[in-house]
Amino acid sequence: AGVEVGASAAAAAGAGARAATNSNAIHELPEAPHYDDDSASSVGLTNPEDDADDFKDNEDDERKDLSTKFRREYRSVAWTKLAVLAVLGASMAVVVVLIYRLAKSEERDDFKVQYDDLSAKVMSGFHHNMDMKVWSAYTLSVMYAHEGVEESAGWWPQVTLGDFYEQVE
Repeated sequence: AGVEVGASAAAAAGAGARAATNSNAIHELPEAPHYDDDSASSVGLTNPEDDADDFKDNEDDERKDLSTKFRREYRSVAWTKLAVLAVLGASMAVVVVLIYRLAKSEERDDFKVQYDDLSAKVMSGFHHNMDMKVWSAYTLSVMYAHEGVEESAGWWPQVTLGDFYEQVE
């Protein structure tokens, strides 16, 4: 019941080598498993450690694939976030500049209107004050002339008013 693994392995290896070198071969034959244990037969027994290693290799490959996919997705999300932040920053800068320019021109116009209004008020007040001073001087001169003509006809250029302080106030 025991067939030697070494002989069947050598035969399978030879067949696999012939299939690999034959250019007309459609499929390559897989290599036969090699067992160190003499009690094992070639009836389909496999080494459980090899299956566990294959499972671990497949699992590692899947993890690497998932890790690579995760990194790609993470990078694309990061670049998308960066692009959104760049667009937000650029639009914020544009809005700030527009608001600044509009506010600056508006304030300049408001300042000019207020300056023109206040300067007109100052000039009007200055003219009114000058008119009042001229009118007061005119009134005072009329009073001097009237007093000087009535009281001292011969003393005309040297006319004095006794109640000058009361008249001026």
